[in-house]
Amino acid sequence: MDFVLAPPTAGLGADIELVRRIVANDPVARELLEHALRDTQSPDQKTSVSAGGSHEEKQLGKAHQAALKRLHRDAPEIYKKVVAGELSTNAAMVEAGFRTRTFSVPATRPEACARSLKKNLSEAHLRELVKLLADT
Repeated sequence: MDFVLAPPTAGLGADIELVRRIVANDPVARELLEHALRDTQSPDQKTSVSAGGSHEEKQLGKAHQAALKRLHRDAPEIYKKVVAGELSTNAAMVEAGFRTRTFSVPATRPEACARSLKKNLSEAHLRELVKLLADT
């Protein structure tokens, strides 16, 4: 947003209302703008994408935008849940079958690792995992 609001040569010199009018007829662009505005207002924001942001932050922003566009194009009903705030973009991508569900496992505490695996894997997957671990 800094780039949009900054005066010319440093930025576009536009205000938010002008940008809203520009994207008014594009639902994906409109959602991306509103999402960016929500992010810039969040004090605990983790992935700010601004003109001065890091390469990693910009890449995360691009991945998020690409995910929203894909949901809008290929899974419009699930996209509506994201826009309504019912699902995160990642949860929507998983629900649509575009991403695999993942979870974190604590690596330094075997009992916590086991708890996490039991919580997140089906019985069949747990049995397969035990067999694979026994074979090593």
